[in-house]
Order: sequence, then C-alpha cells, then structure tokens
Amino acid sequence: MYAEFTPDTAAVAHDVVVGRGDWPAQLEANKQAFLAAWVDRAAFRQVYDDLPNGAFVDTLISHSGASFNGDREALVQGLNNGTLTRLTALRQIVENEGFVHAKSSEMFVMMEYFGYLRRDPTTLLPVLAGQAHRLWRKLRTG
Repeated sequence: MYAEFTPDTAAVAHDVVVGRGDWPAQLEANKQAFLAAWVDRAAFRQVYDDLPNGAFVDTLISHSGASFNGDREALVQGLNNGTLTRLTALRQIVENEGFVHAKSSEMFVMMEYFGYLRRDPTTLLPVLAGQAHRLWRKLRTG
C-alpha cells in the first residue's frame, strides 16, 4: 500500500503550490490525469471492465461502506445515455460528501501512517501488521 500511496500522492500534488500561480487549475488537471491513469490500471480494468453500468456503479458504491448519499440512478442513467463516463462516475462517487465524511478519519490516519512513519502496515510481522495499523488509528482518532 505504501508503495502505491507515495507515487499516487506525488502525481496529484505535482507542481501544486498553494498561493502560486493558478494552483487550483493545476490541481484539477492533476486529479483528472490521476483518475484517467487509475481507471486504466490493469487491476481496475480486470475488475470493472466487463461489468454492466448498473453493476459498475453498485460495486463502487459498495466499497464506500454504505456512506454514499448521492443519486445512484442518475449515475447509471448518465452512463447508459453517454452523459457520464466511467471516470466521471467514479469521481462523483469518491467526491460524494457522504463518502468523503465516512472515509476522512480512516484516510487521514493512513496518510499519517504512510507519511509520518514511512511504512506500510503490511510489511510488519504478518501477525502484527493489522494490529499495528489499528492501534495507530485508535491513537490518532481517539
């Protein structure tokens, strides 16, 4: 996970310095490029390419832990009628306020675990890996 996190973070943050130039446009361009590369990854395509649009949306939403509070039908209809792409549907799901709120504490802890400790919880002794990450999450979130 750490090995994936570091280059992914660098790709999104590339040339973004808050307060310098048109940094919001640069960040948006980086997000678009990152998502385009993400949906083109072999692992993503292997899981999602053969799914019909409804199953694609449902599978993505199922990974949100029931926190998605958007309009599932609008996403499926948009994919079916061509007003959305799978990339834009994915982005709408991951930027949905319910999803962001539900995942923010967990992702903040993971970011600190990776960024501050510079390690992947799975590289510790296999028995301790999950326990260490859960302990770190508990310490950081109370």
